[in-house]
Amino acid sequence: MKRMPVWAALAALTILTFNAPGWCDQIKPMALSEITRSAEIIFEGECLDVRSGLDPESGLAATWYTFRVLDGVKGGLDETFVLKQYGGVINQTMTHSPSASYEKGEHVIVFLYGISKIGFSSAVGLKLGKFNVEEHPETRAKYVTNGEPAAVLFPGGVSSTASIAAPASIGVNGKPLNGVQRLQSSKLEHDGFMDAVKALVEVQAEETERAKQ
Repeated sequence: MKRMPVWAALAALTILTFNAPGWCDQIKPMALSEITRSAEIIFEGECLDVRSGLDPESGLAATWYTFRVLDGVKGGLDETFVLKQYGGVINQTMTHSPSASYEKGEHVIVFLYGISKIGFSSAVGLKLGKFNVEEHPETRAKYVTNGEPAAVLFPGGVSSTASIAAPASIGVNGKPLNGVQRLQSSKLEHDGFMDAVKALVEVQAEETERAKQ
């Protein structure tokens, strides 16, 4: 498979950087409060379709991900949402993107930067803004993970913001964890996680409004 020349990929990334700060981010630990504050679009959804091609607006390689929105948290979304992201395969030529990718049928919670002037976006923190939603095969416990432990996502331990509690963590046996093990786990109970995200969005919106006054 052919690959896009390095100079061309860097030029494309430079163009996108002017309107999408996520392209410059290094992969570094981010608390959930930081991920939420950086995102202009947040939703839980299922990836319905993936296609790549040449973007008619910019002439850049792009991949379009179509999602069924199951729970729109931030950004005023409709029932479906299409994410246009830099990179993809065109005529057997691969243009790599450093951001998160998605597969058809994948159930995810996504935190995206705003849409750039040429219609592109990407997950906050490259891959950190994508949380896979999974289910333990035995207990059917539903959990989410972006690979980061609870101690990183909720650095306060019990809470990341004064009144927002961290969700329970799920162990390999599908049952809730306690103590240090809870902070070390990267599998967070789904409903508690979504409650925390929605509470953060509300608190941060109120902080923004107060700052305008």
